[in-house]
Amino acid sequence: MRSLVLRIALTVSLGILFLSGALGVFTWPDGAPVAQAQGGTGTVRVAPSGSDGLGCGAASTPCQTIQYAINQAGGGDEIWIATLEVSGSLVSRTTTTRYTGDGANVIELTRSLTLRGGYVYYHVSTLTGTVTRWQPGLIPALVDGEDARRGLYIKGDGITPTVQYLAFVRGTADRGGNVYVEDASPILRVTPVLSGNANYGGGLYLKNSRLSIDPGNISAQTLLNVSGFLPIQNNSAQYDGGGVYVEGGAPALSLLYVYSNTAANGGGVYAAGGRPIIAGGVVKENRAGNQGGAFYLNESAARVAALAVYSNTAAGNGAGFYLDGPFNFSAETAPIIANNYIRYNNAGSNLGGGFYFSEAIAGLVNNVIAENNADQGAGMYLYASSPQVFHNTIAQNTGSSGVYLTHKPGQIWPPIIPVPSYPSFTNTIIVTHSVGVYVDSTGLPAPLQNKATLDGSLWWGNTSNTAGAGEIVHAHDVYSSPQFLCTGNLPNCLRPYHLITDSNAVDAGVEVALTLPGADLFWDIDGQLRPSGKGYDIGADEVVSRSFSVWLIPSLSTLPAAPDQTVTHTHRLLNTGLQTDTYDLSGNSSPGWGTLLGNTVITLSAQSSQTVQVLVVVPLSATNQQSDTTVISVTSRADPNNRAGALDVTRVVTAEQADLSLGLAAQPIALPPGGMVQYSYSITNNGPYSGTIPATLTVQLVPAAALESWDLSANCTGNIAGGYVTCTVTLAAETPPVLQSLTMQVTASNVYSGQLINMASIQGNLADPVPGNNAAQQVVYVSQNNAPLSQVSLSGASTGAIGTAQPFTATVSPLTATLPVTYIWQASEQPPYSHTVSSYDDERSFTWTLSGAKVVTVTVSGAAGGEQVATRTIVISGGNFSVYLPLVLKE
Repeated sequence: MRSLVLRIALTVSLGILFLSGALGVFTWPDGAPVAQAQGGTGTVRVAPSGSDGLGCGAASTPCQTIQYAINQAGGGDEIWIATLEVSGSLVSRTTTTRYTGDGANVIELTRSLTLRGGYVYYHVSTLTGTVTRWQPGLIPALVDGEDARRGLYIKGDGITPTVQYLAFVRGTADRGGNVYVEDASPILRVTPVLSGNANYGGGLYLKNSRLSIDPGNISAQTLLNVSGFLPIQNNSAQYDGGGVYVEGGAPALSLLYVYSNTAANGGGVYAAGGRPIIAGGVVKENRAGNQGGAFYLNESAARVAALAVYSNTAAGNGAGFYLDGPFNFSAETAPIIANNYIRYNNAGSNLGGGFYFSEAIAGLVNNVIAENNADQGAGMYLYASSPQVFHNTIAQNTGSSGVYLTHKPGQIWPPIIPVPSYPSFTNTIIVTHSVGVYVDSTGLPAPLQNKATLDGSLWWGNTSNTAGAGEIVHAHDVYSSPQFLCTGNLPNCLRPYHLITDSNAVDAGVEVALTLPGADLFWDIDGQLRPSGKGYDIGADEVVSRSFSVWLIPSLSTLPAAPDQTVTHTHRLLNTGLQTDTYDLSGNSSPGWGTLLGNTVITLSAQSSQTVQVLVVVPLSATNQQSDTTVISVTSRADPNNRAGALDVTRVVTAEQADLSLGLAAQPIALPPGGMVQYSYSITNNGPYSGTIPATLTVQLVPAAALESWDLSANCTGNIAGGYVTCTVTLAAETPPVLQSLTMQVTASNVYSGQLINMASIQGNLADPVPGNNAAQQVVYVSQNNAPLSQVSLSGASTGAIGTAQPFTATVSPLTATLPVTYIWQASEQPPYSHTVSSYDDERSFTWTLSGAKVVTVTVSGAAGGEQVATRTIVISGGNFSVYLPLVLKE
């Protein structure tokens, strides 16, 4: 008898703990009884040998199908589902069950029920009668979509079903091949998701869900022996999310084994918005035909922690992670990627082996980013992105650079200035690269120049530590070997990229600003508190070797306050030693507004912490700029020489405030060399102050070489060689809003062609509560060309294979056509893609999962018109097939 055998290997990463081992082998005989899902009366027990009908569900008369039991069950009921049936008379026979259906889903759940698989159903005839027993077990029951339907569908606002010990295999659907969850909060326990197929979410699709993965009362050793602890394996999606697709919601996915899934984008996991938590487990050997081999985060505030992200590949960019936004930073929107091992991911000749950031701002804390491969940015590639990077180890990534920064180019029409990258790196190990950090140049001065800011970096073994024409600022550097314990893999290397006790990275870091939400900055990759000893260590690991060590974080807190206002300074008291300790706390306030809250004697076990707060009550009589300074002192009783402290400064602000805003317009926004543009500035006092406000308008025109002459207002002075202008403005004493306008005319140089950028800002003499609207920018394009497009050609291969990315290049003419050009790509079985670039050619890759002839179409339009279309056909083959002919012997 042939068998369907699924072998599942799981490696779980829990902070520093990696559990490795085989999960066992599923064997589902092809000849097992198949239960067809139908409707009927309710019951609680299900086995394929049962019968759907009135009265089914008792121990000796189970129902036949899962859906029949669900339809008849009451709210909160449990459905027991047999994995094995033991039957017969004198000789018993054991049968492995398999459940399927004939509709769109094998199982549909719209109520809060509990489905429990794994049961062994005994019904054996003996000489004394029939023995019937239902014994719980650990092997999931097989729910088989037969490549024709989805395995599990859950939908219902607020419902909380539990699904346990069911394996979902060979499901197919548009979204969520094996499992689809919408508007529900289910719990999954030991539910393998295998070999599903969909357009989106080959394994699971979670929409506005709060799904959670619960291990239940299962020990780590049992985990290694049972058949699956949410392995998500061998699933595929034509477009996004080979293993998992998250759309909104806040699901909590823990202890995952996401292995060998494929998709165009996000081979392992694709998250579109939402705030998913993905923590603990392994994401390994997933593949993306385009971007994001392991993860594709699309405007998602995901938290990804304690994972081993190993050996994923992308035919495009971002083999480990591809982050597409968000471009703003807040506790609600920022993705946080912490305490992960990101190794051996391969983007080949493309960009971003470990990470690719596209117009994204994120927090990276305590990650080991090592041995990844890409042409540029083998560890990390930043495109118009500004992540905050704390305590990461970036090591031995192969390619032209470990970290690569570049910008989003400016656009000619409509005029858009370039968007630079502004990342910050704090306490980072950067070792063994061709170039440690490469910063590309925008060709423009600050603030439009790419800039990398590094503080507390350890450099070692790089051919060049830094390179590129962009701006690089670094301080508190260490130039020495990090002295790792080891850099290999289990079992020979239990703690890769950890520091030895006397490493030059120990206590060599700088104090960290607490700018990220959550508590990640208080811990290292192993979950040990930092800092320990004399200071912060550099890199993902914090060496903890002292019996007694105490810190109070942050060491400085400053807050503004108004008279008669109460403010609270919050700190974290850390026992970063190896033994329990008791601490005496005191607070000294001058002039006496501050009071230390809570106990003044605190006992903490090793590697634990507690909040410490100071309450400051500002008196009504306080005057502007008066301040209170409270000093907190902490002393260890075990070692009185072991001390910590913090300074809290509260400053009174009573000055008048005025919200000034600046508007800027240009007419025209495109002109020939030697042409003139008029800039109009509008300065508004939005209140609350209603008196006279003197203000200064500062203008910087870039590049100065584009300027031939200008005509300034009488209240303005400037330096045309430097391209800057300063104007004095007086806003009248009136009820806000109060508007003041001025203009200036600028004539472009006869020999200049390109962008002319106007960057302006306004500064008043009062405090401004909304400084974000004090600046404005305007781009004007100077060009001799005004030619429409006349032709587009499309090149690319004429044949290809399933699963292989196929690049196509569109080239427009004439080369004197007015830029930019908009390219709209359309291809068989692919979503359309459109973007506008200042280039006469454009490239796009497509990956197909079905064989046959495919048509690729590109439609182009230029700034001066002239829409053109080109098409190309490619034949996709499905691989090698063998045809066996019968052997005929002729006498």
